[in-house]
Amino acid sequence: MKRIVDFVHIKLSDIKPPEIDHRLGENEEDFQELVDSIKIYGILLPLILKKVNDHYEVIAGHRRYQAAKINGHEVAPCTIVDGTNKELEFLKLHENLKRKDLSDVDQGYTFIKLHQEFDLTEENISHLCGKSIAYVSQHMSLVCGDSSIMHAVANGAINFSVSRSLNHVKNEEDRHRLLKYAVDNGCSVEVADSWAHEANRQREEQADIPKENQKDFEPPPTMVPVYPCFSCNTGFEASQLRYVRFCPSCHNLLLKSVQ
Repeated sequence: MKRIVDFVHIKLSDIKPPEIDHRLGENEEDFQELVDSIKIYGILLPLILKKVNDHYEVIAGHRRYQAAKINGHEVAPCTIVDGTNKELEFLKLHENLKRKDLSDVDQGYTFIKLHQEFDLTEENISHLCGKSIAYVSQHMSLVCGDSSIMHAVANGAINFSVSRSLNHVKNEEDRHRLLKYAVDNGCSVEVADSWAHEANRQREEQADIPKENQKDFEPPPTMVPVYPCFSCNTGFEASQLRYVRFCPSCHNLLLKSVQ
């Protein structure tokens, strides 16, 4: 891969979004912060583009490109590069991961894409992105596992660590029931691990019983988690939770002040 032009201003009207974007879901709060930042300070990091016929395609910096359009910018600072599809995909992955733009689900899809299109092993992808082989394998498993759990991670209803534990629940009905518990009540990875272990143990004990007579696993009250207060860290049950409405900007400011 080589740089054609190291730094130049390109009209946004001449730039097209990537044909395939690694980012499948957007964090609206983070994106709004980027829009606000570019409105005040402009685009501090250049977009990385490749020339395609009579226009340019974004290789890295798609969110900055979108934020600049929202703010009414006519041009953006850019670096123009050229290379094989494989080289450009590697560059895109490197830029997105290093800037932490990709969610856990997006990373999983990206790793699978690299494996399928470029025949890369998990070890190859590990070296490419600077992550452990286990990290790559776990993110690929998230996308290949239960779709309900994957969507819960994408929506921020549960975190990645909890999803790994829930995907270890072998029975689909148990898995979906425990996912609902985790979403409704909150859940730590330790609690999710205990749920998975107990659910699988109970199903194994009932292996010789007809399925219609098997008892579904229900977490006892001592295994249902409590929410930690953001301010004092005191735990409280879901029924005691109080909701207050804030816009994304005020929520972030308030949370930072409390912390």
